[in-house]
Amino acid sequence: MMNLAKVQQAFQDRVLHGANAIEAIVLGTPAFDTATRLGIYEYAFTARLIEALTKTWPVLHAVMGEQKFAGLIHAYAMHRPPTHFSVRYYGNDLPEFISGQYKGVKAKGLAELANWEWLLATAFDAADMNAVTRESLSVYAPEQWPRLQFKLSPSFLRITLHTNAVQWWRAISDDSRRPTRWRATKAIEWAVWRSEFKTYFRSLMADEACVLECVLRNESFSSLCDVLADKGDADSVPLRAATMLSQWLNDGWIVDITEAANSTPKI
Repeated sequence: MMNLAKVQQAFQDRVLHGANAIEAIVLGTPAFDTATRLGIYEYAFTARLIEALTKTWPVLHAVMGEQKFAGLIHAYAMHRPPTHFSVRYYGNDLPEFISGQYKGVKAKGLAELANWEWLLATAFDAADMNAVTRESLSVYAPEQWPRLQFKLSPSFLRITLHTNAVQWWRAISDDSRRPTRWRATKAIEWAVWRSEFKTYFRSLMADEACVLECVLRNESFSSLCDVLADKGDADSVPLRAATMLSQWLNDGWIVDITEAANSTPKI
């Protein structure tokens, strides 16, 4: 007689790999023999995963079609079965798996579309933190500004795409005309974030992407301005820095402001 752990392992081996050890303890009935009874669970395992992952990747599902999407998820489930107790976190490496299933620009496009939808879901599920307001900056004297550091929202995420995946996503989401084909594009960096109960995104200019790298490294406002000076006209740095900061506040990206050099946070 198998103990519980061995029964569970044998059952998993049947569902994932078709092993027959579990048949010794699953009895058939006149209506359903052993293979039929086990087959119900074998089918249900991937069917439930396909159903759940369709919610995470609705556009990928629409682009690929019911049959191809189901085949993809079935192959993925057999190759990389879930290890987390919540199905919400299943599929983070699906884009990588897609890259191995297709070839050429289509492979890259489908993988980036999958990555894009995963990022949107991740941003939506991120921890809640209240964004700071413009008034929060008014407490700092001009001489303090060079030392200011900004913390970004947990929902703020970035991704660099090299195909027209976002164009496909928009077309399907808006029920508008789809692109005629997958195509490679110049690298575009995107920001994704959530505000209240809605997810937003926009593309980033090269200088803004570099500055955001500094913010994520917890560098000071003066360091951000140095990066901007290296990227363009030094005389335009104050206006460009102010414009960026204003946009970040409007978008709700900033959730905390502190002063460097062990200063006491003002908010």
